[in-house]
Amino acid sequence: MERLYDEYNKLIELQSELNVNHLSTMTGLSVDDVAQDLRYMLMTGRLVHVTGKSDSQTAAAPSGPVTVQCGSCGASDSVVPGKSKTCEYCGSTLTA
Repeated sequence: MERLYDEYNKLIELQSELNVNHLSTMTGLSVDDVAQDLRYMLMTGRLVHVTGKSDSQTAAAPSGPVTVQCGSCGASDSVVPGKSKTCEYCGSTLTA
């Protein structure tokens, strides 16, 4: 799992944003699995935003919204990690 967490962090650094749909595509995992992994990483301090500092120095994980895809209708929307909201198109619950 640590290898996967490292891959997530590298992909997030390359994107300059946390996009669950993109991470799902790049890793071959479902959006739900990626979102679950990211929640765990955030809670355990494994999700880091790497700056220009050395590998041993990291900043806090981004606290802003992440882009998620609705599992029901496929619409994309921004959700704050650990929160949920209603999809404006179909009414399903979106979580990050």
